[in-house]
Amino acid sequence: MGKHRSGTDLWLQWTQQNKETESQPIAAQEHFNLAGPFRCLRRGSTQVVARYICLRGDLLIMGPKWNVVDDFVELTGERSVRTGSMVSLSGGKDVAMRFFMQSEAQADQWVAMLSAAAKESSSPGLLANVKAL
Repeated sequence: MGKHRSGTDLWLQWTQQNKETESQPIAAQEHFNLAGPFRCLRRGSTQVVARYICLRGDLLIMGPKWNVVDDFVELTGERSVRTGSMVSLSGGKDVAMRFFMQSEAQADQWVAMLSAAAKESSSPGLLANVKAL
């Protein structure tokens, strides 16, 4: 039986292999260093959980630990709004996700970053690799 590789290992391998071949450079670090933890509430859930997050192109990448990725959200067309220190992410009328930040200033920073990311697009290779995680 072959060695099991984590999603993070696969991401790192892909990043290294594609670092020089991408037509548009990815601002990826040599390893994941997700920010957080932030308290997060997803649509359809009643439980607030701690999540670490980072942005790559128009992808919001999330994980339960600072170096583990287990989920992502495509941000194209999504809208982010700050209410106090809470950041709401929605794609229309429904709020898909809420992040509870430590301060209003931090919430403002994430709204600006999420709004900018929603206007970007990721390379097909990046999206396919993240979906494979």
